[in-house]
Amino acid sequence: MLEAMVAAGAVDGVTGRNELSVDGLGISEHMKVVEKLREVFNKYVNGKR
Repeated sequence: MLEAMVAAGAVDGVTGRNELSVDGLGISEHMKVVEKLREVFNKYVNGKR
């Protein structure tokens, strides 16, 4: 999705540049954040708080 947004002209909210980054984080760092959020969500959904 990020690649499509960049291709459409979207810019990073922090850097103001049209690049594969989110809020100043490169794509690999952003994906680490997304994975951590997924882990927390799955623990909550499965009742393992």
